[in-house]
Amino acid sequence: MEGKFDSVPQSCTGLKRIDLSGNRFSLTPTQLENAIRALGKLDTLHNLRVEGNPFCKVFPEYQIYFLRGLAVLTSLDGQKITPETRNEMVSTKLHSMSLFDDIYEDRLQEIQASETGQKEEVLVDFPCLKNLTGLMRSILADVSQAQSCSEKALFLCRTINEAADAYDRSCFFTEIAHIPEAIETFLQMIVVLLERHDTLRENLIQMLAR
Repeated sequence: MEGKFDSVPQSCTGLKRIDLSGNRFSLTPTQLENAIRALGKLDTLHNLRVEGNPFCKVFPEYQIYFLRGLAVLTSLDGQKITPETRNEMVSTKLHSMSLFDDIYEDRLQEIQASETGQKEEVLVDFPCLKNLTGLMRSILADVSQAQSCSEKALFLCRTINEAADAYDRSCFFTEIAHIPEAIETFLQMIVVLLERHDTLRENLIQMLAR
């Protein structure tokens, strides 16, 4: 599940427990503030779980704001809220969550860059995908290389597919079957290039077909 949860249907106002954990909610602090405001209308909500969503990793401070904004909550992410914790939250001065939007974006970029770096490391032992991904990256970095790099990538795909003496075809398919992260990275780049460079569309489609 993804999207936002900044509105509560009238029929749900009597809810005592909500489990939104392990979903794909990627909310900015401002969007979270709206969500907390909406959940605050549930006077009977005592148990809430939101852990495991993307925003939790980027903005771990969310727990403080949920505790402050949901006065009747007695458990958050499986942790009991004691009177001492509640009193501490009430006495803590908090800034508006919207002030954290820029910080959130910076953190998100750092996390994505880190995850991309980890995926690139996976490619080290798989030269065919590494080379193809490297060519895609060159196109994204310098548009002047777009045509030449796409032609090289297409040639590499043809070589892998058609010339057994240039590359072991069975080896290639064995490689990509065991590294879904690398395939995902490569396909994401193809999608971006299709969106940005209409002139490369034919080559890129041929590459996918190979």
